[in-house]
Amino acid sequence: MNGCRLRAHGSRIDLNHLRCVTPFGPETAIDDEGVTIHIEPKRADCLGTQVAGAVVFLARHHDALVRLASTPGVSTLTLDFSGTVSERTVMPADLVALAGYLGIGLTISPSLSTDQPGTSL
Repeated sequence: MNGCRLRAHGSRIDLNHLRCVTPFGPETAIDDEGVTIHIEPKRADCLGTQVAGAVVFLARHHDALVRLASTPGVSTLTLDFSGTVSERTVMPADLVALAGYLGIGLTISPSLSTDQPGTSL
């Protein structure tokens, strides 16, 4: 997996409603399991770039994300980041606040690097 992705999953999602409330463009994939939106695919190995892109995306699309979260059948929203991280990675408060307000969980799918004591983004 590359870059940062927003995933909305659940059971019995109303796919027609989902298509109406996800105006995020060609980087959006909708299937029977939900929706995946590629937020920051560029420089996929740079977690800092992914986080910055996610903060801008969450702020810019706040209203559409509220509608997405209230789509019948959607039970889980997660931001999934990928890349090389250290054993301890601190996510910035603005990202945590925006995601938390919208009910979005945060996941890091790391390629673990142990040569650094910690990373703050």
